[in-house]
Amino acid sequence: MAFAHNIGIDPKNYTSGIDYLRFKSGPPDFSYYYGQDLLIERPKGIPLHCVSLYGDPKSSLLLAYIEYFGIYRIIVRLSAQYSGTPINRSYAINPRTGCGLNVIVDLNFSDENISEILTNKEILAGLTEQVIADIIQPRLVEVFNSERDKALHEALLFALANCGAKEGDILTKDHINIISKLTTERMMPFLMNSLNLRRKTENMSSN
Repeated sequence: MAFAHNIGIDPKNYTSGIDYLRFKSGPPDFSYYYGQDLLIERPKGIPLHCVSLYGDPKSSLLLAYIEYFGIYRIIVRLSAQYSGTPINRSYAINPRTGCGLNVIVDLNFSDENISEILTNKEILAGLTEQVIADIIQPRLVEVFNSERDKALHEALLFALANCGAKEGDILTKDHINIISKLTTERMMPFLMNSLNLRRKTENMSSN
């Protein structure tokens, strides 16, 4: 409702939302929703926050859509008697960078669709592993690559310092063989930890 107010929608057009907050009367006009991804061309791997507003005087619906971290996805019926101008506005932000995102949200539902969504008892049934994986997996890859590069950098520095060559020397075949051997040895703990973690993750998924 704050977003609706901010973009200039008259409060008389979302009285049902206000009444629920004031009096807690009747069932709540909001529900989690995972029936389909409402973001058209969702930015991949970004745990975005989003708020969207859709008003259609033909269907008399004023709807809001809210996302937290790209995982918690909520539809709100602010009014079933909307008579204002057509509106479709969204605001999204990447919480990791603080930068705004350009997103398009499809809230073109009928009143019947919305009623079914709001009366859905299994409101978290669609919170699948895939929804979570789509957000978390890219970040895990970033962390892995960063740790791998750090481990490799440290291993190479150690190998160069202990290969027998002095600063300014041209590396011989023996030096290169020693560097290769020492680098591999220094990388082994990282590689073994990564392999064990992968096995544990696969076992958890299979169970």
